[in-house]
Amino acid sequence: PEGFELPVKPFLHQQQAIAFCMNLPKAALWLDLGLGKTYTSIAIARLRHFKQQVRNVIILAPRSLLKQWGDEIKAFTPKDESYSVHLCIGTPKKKAQVIDEYLKMRHKPNHLAYLVCTYESIGSYAESIYLSTDMFILDEATKIKNPSAIRTKNTVELCKAIKYGLELTGLAYLNDPRDLFGQILAVDATVYGTNLWEFGNDYLKFTKMGAKSIPIGVKNIKELKSRAYYVAFSRKKQDCLD
Repeated sequence: PEGFELPVKPFLHQQQAIAFCMNLPKAALWLDLGLGKTYTSIAIARLRHFKQQVRNVIILAPRSLLKQWGDEIKAFTPKDESYSVHLCIGTPKKKAQVIDEYLKMRHKPNHLAYLVCTYESIGSYAESIYLSTDMFILDEATKIKNPSAIRTKNTVELCKAIKYGLELTGLAYLNDPRDLFGQILAVDATVYGTNLWEFGNDYLKFTKMGAKSIPIGVKNIKELKSRAYYVAFSRKKQDCLD
């Protein structure tokens, strides 16, 4: 839109990804390594801020990527734009201070605040965060592929309470379609529903081994993928000639 600046010109697949994600409140962004998931998600956050949809963004990422996110936000944000990056690292006391600073930024006019923290950090502060956050970005979203894990449950609850969001990964699942369940649940619970047992019954083949049912294969794979693409934008390197 007029007046909105991208400091680095996006490639065609990035333009398509931005358009796709802006047409949904929450979306999954599945791009191969090197196709610019971070750049694209920052552009979407900035564009939503430009449209006065968001002021506070939480980014959940593996610990090893937290500082990299801070660097990337700086690199892909024009210097005259008002923004702040709050890295949630250090002792519990330090993290609490960082979160408090992030929450206070909500009242600063025309300002976009980013809270960057690990998936494990949000448990104690979830309520105060989601009450004052407009958008989430889940980096390496396979971290929440296990629906039974506390980390997944905390993340899904946080995402349910936030209006806008992005889920980022290169490959949504490797071997088991159930890896998709928690990731999509954080974006849109209507895609596969909320019952993991029903999901497994729809998309997995089982065999009996004693009293247990053991998955031995996948079924309805076309439907599994097509439903995911209601909310997911996906590109592989070989698809991106520019």
